[in-house]
Amino acid sequence: MTVYQIIEVFSVQAVGVPDQYLIDMAFSIDGTEYRSVFGSVPDDQFGMGPVVRQWLVDHEGEYTILPYVAPPPVPYDYQINVLWTRLTDDEAEEFDAASTTASPLKMRKQFATATSMLSTGELFAWVKTLLINLFGSDRAEDLLADEMLRAGNGEEAPTV
Repeated sequence: MTVYQIIEVFSVQAVGVPDQYLIDMAFSIDGTEYRSVFGSVPDDQFGMGPVVRQWLVDHEGEYTILPYVAPPPVPYDYQINVLWTRLTDDEAEEFDAASTTASPLKMRKQFATATSMLSTGELFAWVKTLLINLFGSDRAEDLLADEMLRAGNGEEAPTV
C-alpha cells in the first residue's frame, strides 16, 4: 500500500472555483520527498487527494487561503480588417471620422498604415479608447475580441 504524507504546507490558494485550491507543499510518497503545487478538489479519493483534504480540515484556522489571481490575458495579434468587418456601416462612418482626427498624429499614422496590432500594444489601447468613447466598453470589447476566443464561445470566427 502506498503511503502519502504531508511534510509541510507553504501556501493554500483559491483557484476561482469554490472549495478548490492550489497547495504548495512538501510531501512524501513511500518515503521519497517532493515539493510541488497540488490541485485539490472536493471528493478526490485518489493518491494524495484524501490526505490533502484531511489536512485542510485538521488545520482549519491555521492557514490563510490566498485569493484567486486571474492570469493576465494572453496577447493576440488583431487584424485591423477584422474591425472593419465587425463595425456596422454607421459605426464604421463614426469610427473613421474619429480615427482620422484623434490625437496624437503618431497614432493616427500608425493606424492608417498598420495591418495588425498586438492586443497589449499602444496602438490597440488607442483604438480601444476611441471605440469606448464612441460606442461604450461592451461594444468595444466585442469589436476587439480575439477571433479564437469568439469562436470558442460558440460564435463563428469571422472570415477575412
